[in-house]
Amino acid sequence: KLGGDSVTSAKIADNAIDSEHYTDNSIDAAHLNVSGNGSTSQFLRSDGDGTFTWAAAGGGKVNQVLQSRKTNTYSYNSTSFVDIPDLSISITPAATSSKILVRACVMGSSDYNDWWIRIMRGGTEIGQWKFNPIGQHEEYDQTTMEVLDSPSSTSSIAYHLEIRVGGNYGRFGRNRNGGITNPTSITVMEVGA
Repeated sequence: KLGGDSVTSAKIADNAIDSEHYTDNSIDAAHLNVSGNGSTSQFLRSDGDGTFTWAAAGGGKVNQVLQSRKTNTYSYNSTSFVDIPDLSISITPAATSSKILVRACVMGSSDYNDWWIRIMRGGTEIGQWKFNPIGQHEEYDQTTMEVLDSPSSTSSIAYHLEIRVGGNYGRFGRNRNGGITNPTSITVMEVGA
């Protein structure tokens, strides 16, 4: 029989004891220098000093998704950016480290002219896109735009779309057949850090 503490780590060769030498479930949190047993979805994280902490997985998860849709058609003849009415969305991030993925979908046409869409956070432009017809009268485009925003805030943040046309007029919210409404939408997704 071996006396207490008679076998020390100095007497055990490296890699001499592997998983085959341990009984199932014989090593628990008490043997790993960690307090408690953690909870569902947590993992054991090294603190870098020989101790461990139970931590939430986190990182890259979608915390919330919100959307605003405009289901009617609308026309513009402004060569300066103007708001698309009745189309805005507000989101309150859970943490300042969160990012907001903003996605906009628009079906539109500007008669033989270029047209532009931009995504706004309040009064700040965070993304702008230009579209140009390929020479056809009322060539309709289905467009999807995305931008990953870093607002660094836990206050309510409002996003909206602005539009302008290069000349004449623009028609939006319908397809090339003119009779079917295609909703314009803005979607925001909070992505946890």
